[in-house]
Amino acid sequence: MKKTSKGAVLSTLVALTMIGSTVVAPASYSATKPTWPSQTAKLKGVTLTMWCAAASLAIPKSVISSFERATGAKIKVVTIPDPYESPVLAKIATGDKPDVAFWAPTVSGLTSINAKANLLPLNDAPWISSVDPALRNVFGLLGKTRYAALIGTPNLVGMFYNKEAFAKAGITTLPKNFTEMTAAGVKLKAAGITPFYDAAKDAWPTQFMVQSLLGDAAKSGWYQKLNSREAKFTDPTFINAVTTYKSLIDQGLYNSDIKSGTFAAQTTALLKGDVAMVNQGSFLGPALLAEAGNDAAILDAKIGYFGISPTSNLTLSLPGQTDAIVAFKTGNAKREAATKQFLAYWMGKGYAAFLDDRSYISLQPKVASPSTVPKLFIQVASGLKNSVGAIQSQALATPDIHVYLSNMINGTMTVQEVAQAMQTQFEQLAKAQGAKGF
Repeated sequence: MKKTSKGAVLSTLVALTMIGSTVVAPASYSATKPTWPSQTAKLKGVTLTMWCAAASLAIPKSVISSFERATGAKIKVVTIPDPYESPVLAKIATGDKPDVAFWAPTVSGLTSINAKANLLPLNDAPWISSVDPALRNVFGLLGKTRYAALIGTPNLVGMFYNKEAFAKAGITTLPKNFTEMTAAGVKLKAAGITPFYDAAKDAWPTQFMVQSLLGDAAKSGWYQKLNSREAKFTDPTFINAVTTYKSLIDQGLYNSDIKSGTFAAQTTALLKGDVAMVNQGSFLGPALLAEAGNDAAILDAKIGYFGISPTSNLTLSLPGQTDAIVAFKTGNAKREAATKQFLAYWMGKGYAAFLDDRSYISLQPKVASPSTVPKLFIQVASGLKNSVGAIQSQALATPDIHVYLSNMINGTMTVQEVAQAMQTQFEQLAKAQGAKGF
């Protein structure tokens, strides 16, 4: 997970907001009653452009190939350089748009791209009724309008644990809340096992424990209050979460090399059992599988998962740009119709083959997940039904929480300074987006 710089985001958002306000949908386009072509209607002579990041480049290859064979269309894939989001926003601000692109299906993601002006609504998309009702409206909506299509289980955040380490420490029951998890950590330390691992050198992993500590508040609508300026990052809700995280570090419950810790080392340590628990996103699963020699049986024997919040086993949902696709208003009615056809095919006739190719977990009850999916991945995915959106999913804008927490770990910021930096940057980003009240 990479972060964009504050300055780049601010400048591109200002430009995007200005240009977005002048975009007019083509006359052939209807926001209330969109038409959806037959999934395999012939499209000879039609070329669509798709934007991908380096991390998402391989994802659509198989479905693009099958769609091109079925329809005669051509899809030109363009790799946008990292950190992806800010270059995409900068290009759109100049009027340069693709037909389809990967994009985060979150409130902040859809707000930053000025979805109302730049994206095709997908409210009447033919595949929506096939999606599990419990997952149908979790992401992709801005207000009451659907702008993004989720292509698989989004990134979820919770606690990955080493089963052998738990057994060695005599822990036979999984923690049901943060207090029980902390008690388990103390027990693990007494058994000579490092309870938790974090990675301040890579920085981005440091955000997840604090986000889990905010889980209950998120479920109670704290981010909505933040968006409406009824709450601030400088309030006790956020400060207490950061303080609790710091106290775990100060108690020696984290790896002693936390300042130089990395995601790669975190992965190795968890699988080996040198560390018992890692609070991470579901993208840790594939890294662990690779570490286990791509042997799902070894992975499932060693690693388990549970969600965590102050009072329950709540999982955080944190979808990124690899999890969803969006269709753009280009002013070209023929290409817009072809783009909608491509999305319908991807999530319709082409969905089962896409899942098999990527070993993704299905969002549609009538389409089975591939048998190759490790049990761990399915266990993590089941947390989506008892989940709440993380900062990236619910806040109007996402400050660089990982940077500030890493600074705190390295002794260059206090808890209060972290909170103030979060609030200051949040207000700057929200204002740049033209958010109401900022």
